[in-house]
Amino acid sequence: MRELKEALYGDDHIGSIESRLLRWGRVSRAGPDGLNPSDLREYELITRAWRRLAVPYREMIKMVYVWRVNREVICRRLHIRRSPVTFYDLELAAARRAIIAEIRKQLADAGF
Repeated sequence: MRELKEALYGDDHIGSIESRLLRWGRVSRAGPDGLNPSDLREYELITRAWRRLAVPYREMIKMVYVWRVNREVICRRLHIRRSPVTFYDLELAAARRAIIAEIRKQLADAGF
């Protein structure tokens, strides 16, 4: 948990959070079998944070990290304009900011 908190507040928190979300998506697809206890706690914390997101952000995070769906499909399903690409990028950045804020809130509630 300490590593997650350092990743959230560190200098390169975007890259670190991105790798953690990719791992969270991989574990969500394959199942948590074989995870060590600290990774399992991190997975559960991110899952709780994801469940508390607003529906559009929750769907965006699920499609990007769990389903690994193409950008075109995400835009079509979430009614995001396909062109220019910056609309998708802005929506994804907003979803990432929302989950980062929720993870920070979950960590604060847990006393970390």
